[in-house]
Amino acid sequence: MLPYLHVMPRIARDIEECLDFVARQPRGKPNDRKLVIVYAYLRPTVRFARGVVSIRAVRHSRVKDVFSGVREPTRLA
Repeated sequence: MLPYLHVMPRIARDIEECLDFVARQPRGKPNDRKLVIVYAYLRPTVRFARGVVSIRAVRHSRVKDVFSGVREPTRLA
């Protein structure tokens, strides 16, 4: 069984910002379109028997510190 997927509210905004960045480039290259997905895996618990994959942020590859502004996952259990 696959783990439960938890997505932070900021994800839609992060993806939109990445796409806006690429759209502003006159001749974007495929490598400029790579994204960094910041996620956390939480072990199975009584509440979430399959475990949890929590998508914390989506960053463009040109961001120097992909973890900037990303907090540790809150306890879901």
